[in-house]
Amino acid sequence: MLRVTTHISRLLRSLGNRLEKWLFGYLLPSRASAVLATLVDVTRTRAELIAENALLRHQLGILRRHVKRPQLTKGDRVGLLF
Repeated sequence: MLRVTTHISRLLRSLGNRLEKWLFGYLLPSRASAVLATLVDVTRTRAELIAENALLRHQLGILRRHVKRPQLTKGDRVGLLF
């Protein structure tokens, strides 16, 4: 019985490692997407760029707060993506 649970545990751990490796590899942006994003930015209006700039400045302000930020786990980060 112990050998079966050990085998199942190893199998699940291996499956989890493969899934994690695939997921984080899949979530990394490709280099082509940076070029495409640049081309899309060229066609945007001035008002859209100003609005995005304001949003990004707001995010930086939140990031620079003096309150201690929570430590996020890998699971938290993946959850924020969906």
